[in-house]
Amino acid sequence: MNDHYPLLAVDTVSTRCSVALSLAPDEVFRKQGTGQKRHALEVLSLVDEVLTESGTDVGALQAMAVISGPGSFTGLRIGASVVQGLAFAAQVPVVQVSSLALLAMAAREQGELSRFCCLIRARPGEYYHASYCTTRGLPELSGQTRVGRLDDMVHRGDERLVCDADTAAVLQAESRFDVAAPKTVVATDAGLLARLAARMIQHDPETLMSPSAVAPVYIKDDLEYRKSGMPID
Repeated sequence: MNDHYPLLAVDTVSTRCSVALSLAPDEVFRKQGTGQKRHALEVLSLVDEVLTESGTDVGALQAMAVISGPGSFTGLRIGASVVQGLAFAAQVPVVQVSSLALLAMAAREQGELSRFCCLIRARPGEYYHASYCTTRGLPELSGQTRVGRLDDMVHRGDERLVCDADTAAVLQAESRFDVAAPKTVVATDAGLLARLAARMIQHDPETLMSPSAVAPVYIKDDLEYRKSGMPID
């Protein structure tokens, strides 16, 4: 058994809260919440369920994974707080994974393409976006993660545009599916988070961090409304 299993992954950023426990690359126990905006109510119950179903005690965990952002301010805070508390109790390290990297990983698993421009809705009219290359089996960030208007987004001609269903719905409502790139709509959850986190740890053990270092990553720019101190959600 690899020394980072069992690995517990918590996703409080996707539309539905989900938790996954990976005992090995091909042995994953996964639970998903019942609806939107119930992450804080359901996450600890889901953790208990996957631990019970897998017959795993919290003290047996070797690592945990959580989404670092970008994404919902509330969702990121819930995930960071829960994982940090559990990791302190179990005395295990944590790996933080970008929500945009998860999109790239999901898109890579759907096909043979390897370059993606990943997109998540931010505030009205704005999107978080970043380019990733997955030629070595892991999403590797190309450039920087940014937030801004779609018209200001720059992506390579060989990159496929990737987004989640919520972002796709916003793009559709804004009639923005005419952007010049092929598009893929993907779903992410704690099971995917667990798989990517395990690969990241195997590739670079330094990815693991102390629970005290766990914190959401917020992407900001210099737009006027942010000068007033309004939070990104």
